[in-house]
Amino acid sequence: MKHGLILVLLSFAGVNLANALDLESNQLRVNGHTLHYYQAGTKGTPLILLTGYATTSNFWNSDFVECLAASHRVYLMDYAGINSSESTNLHKLSIKSMATDVNKFSQKLKLKQPALIGWSMGGGVALEASFMAPKQYRQLYLISPIVPVTNQQQLVFPF
Repeated sequence: MKHGLILVLLSFAGVNLANALDLESNQLRVNGHTLHYYQAGTKGTPLILLTGYATTSNFWNSDFVECLAASHRVYLMDYAGINSSESTNLHKLSIKSMATDVNKFSQKLKLKQPALIGWSMGGGVALEASFMAPKQYRQLYLISPIVPVTNQQQLVFPF
């Protein structure tokens, strides 16, 4: 019984999003970085999915991505220095610099008014990207986002 359970667990350990779905792996040069991204779906509104801290584009649930890709062009973007992305200035990464990369990513791919979907830190990145270029995006979806706070006191006593 134990051996069967171990085999089942090991079979799931090697499965990642790219293998579970028909995803196209790509790279794009943006702001001096080579950004890695996956693409799924061929029709509909473009969606850019942005992950949280310490996660990669492989984070997204394959059923979720598959559902979105049925009616949208889905782009799962890695930040500079993450996964297969490269960066020469990792110490200068910030929410603002990642948002700038998202805006340039969208422009370079000539995505016409994509929607941004950001989870956790990706929500903060999506929010900042939309503040920087409000007419560039059709919609903004935030899933449990971080929200940038400028007043240090608000961090300690938010209410």
